[in-house]
Amino acid sequence: MRDRFRPIFCNSDFYTQHLDQFLVWKNLFQNLTIKEKTIAWTLSLGLIRRPNSWFGGVRKEPFLADTTTCKHPLSLSDILIESVITPNVKVSLNTNLTDFTNCYKIKAFPESCHRALTFIQNESYLVHYFESEPTAFELLNIQASRGRVISFSENIEQWPETLYNGRDFLSFILHDLVHADCFFSDPISSNRQQGFYIFVSRLLDHPNMLQLLSLGDFRQQIEYIIADMNAHPVHLLQTLHSLLSRCINNQSEAVWSSWVQHANTPHDLIEALTHINLKSFTSRHAQSIENYFEQLSTSRS
Repeated sequence: MRDRFRPIFCNSDFYTQHLDQFLVWKNLFQNLTIKEKTIAWTLSLGLIRRPNSWFGGVRKEPFLADTTTCKHPLSLSDILIESVITPNVKVSLNTNLTDFTNCYKIKAFPESCHRALTFIQNESYLVHYFESEPTAFELLNIQASRGRVISFSENIEQWPETLYNGRDFLSFILHDLVHADCFFSDPISSNRQQGFYIFVSRLLDHPNMLQLLSLGDFRQQIEYIIADMNAHPVHLLQTLHSLLSRCINNQSEAVWSSWVQHANTPHDLIEALTHINLKSFTSRHAQSIENYFEQLSTSRS
């Protein structure tokens, strides 16, 4: 079967088998920042996952033309020394880890992960780190501030048994990197997504919202909406409106209207939001919403 990125990328035996090596790396990485640790661990796990066949090729065009200002403290030799990983003749052992993510590929890693690892290092991608999965409302605040999340914990003894939403430790890091790249790689789309999260964050202190959040089904569904990191913002808004309709039925339009007013929505946008999920909703309405979300994002920056 072709090796590719999937929810269970490494089984529990992988983490148990290499525990002694992980202890060596943990000691090596102890003085790194959390960002530097995340880079080092992600690459180390990707390499040792295929210790004799990890090399996925040389990138035709590096992501960054110059990495002088964002070098990682470690080089490839630091990771490979005293490990079972076989060097590849096409990659110098002196290669800095920033240059490694910038120029080379690890087999089965999505290209978006390599790109995210590179742009996190030069801080083009703003990432927040959590030892465990953040709550949906923590995610909302971060995303409204134009950030993304990586869940990362150095509790290596727990890696064999811990799953994050059905994903193993490395798989979940790669999953977060894919979402980070999907968000930051398209500035217009990221502006609109950020605008949606700003809009929703303005609704959280609305009396009806506070009351609805006490209902288990509504809370579960809205947490899903605000934790969705890369959906189209108009679709997210339509989903939010549909959720409200299902939960309070006959009163939904009145509550929706009060939400729109509560969010300080400009008068010329109220029409578009009023038509959401109706047959009368047009591409013009969608464009108005997208433009407004972009404006919200720009005003927050």
